Amino acid sequence: MFGNSNFDRIRQIFADQFASDAYGYTYRKGQKGAEFRISEAERDNFIATFNRRIRYTIWSIAPATISLILLLAWLTPESDSSEANVAIWIGVGAILLPFLAIYYWSWNAPARELETRKNR
Repeated sequence: MFGNSNFDRIRQIFADQFASDAYGYTYRKGQKGAEFRISEAERDNFIATFNRRIRYTIWSIAPATISLILLLAWLTPESDSSEANVAIWIGVGAILLPFLAIYYWSWNAPARELETRKNR
């Protein structure tokens, strides 16, 4: 679940935003945005930071899901009730919304950091 090819592909797509040329590396958000010249160390740091943040975020889903299941079993023992169905959807949203927020925040970290730097 946590080391499958989908997450490897996400990491690769993020790394593909950094292109090498004769002068070092450039960064383009989504491979379409403004181009910024960066060093190899900056590139490596951006990629390592993204990978670490995504790994922590993905691993946090498992305990959050287990906690949700336990909480729902305790608060709504009758699982076929409408209250239980609403609680399930609220719980899933409470897990996925922070995950997505952190994911996009991590994805856009290089662009945020480099936006104050003058374009190439």
